Amino acid sequence: MGVEAILVVAMFASFMVLLLLGFPVAWSLAGIGLIFGIVGHVMVEYLDFPLWFTWQGTIGVLDARIYGIVANELMVALPMFIFMGIMLDRSGIAEKLMHSLVKVLGGLRGGYAITVVLVGVLLAASTGIVGASVVLLGMLSLGP
Repeated sequence: MGVEAILVVAMFASFMVLLLLGFPVAWSLAGIGLIFGIVGHVMVEYLDFPLWFTWQGTIGVLDARIYGIVANELMVALPMFIFMGIMLDRSGIAEKLMHSLVKVLGGLRGGYAITVVLVGVLLAASTGIVGASVVLLGMLSLGP
């Protein structure tokens, strides 16, 4: 097993350990990436490991990549779609739709599953973002 494979296994194992300890996923991913980036830099620069990792090619362009993602105009719409999904849930429109479809399709075998799929299709068409639809469907399906 090469050095790259050992680093990948160590990175995945440390990510799983942090998740099992209860750290949030975003902080775990960011922290593990930063720590293993520094480890890769030290291994290449000071310990002369033959890795593909270079500071200029990976970490050195990180600020430009982050700015490119933040400056993307399409990303402005994501919070609005999630807001729309939450408003559909809080206003009760999606819940009324779910309950009425359960009443109509409740007699069928797998009627609740069909209802979730139909409401998911309608919400996906209206919100446009899969994440907002999944969050809303999860809240509706598991709620009382």
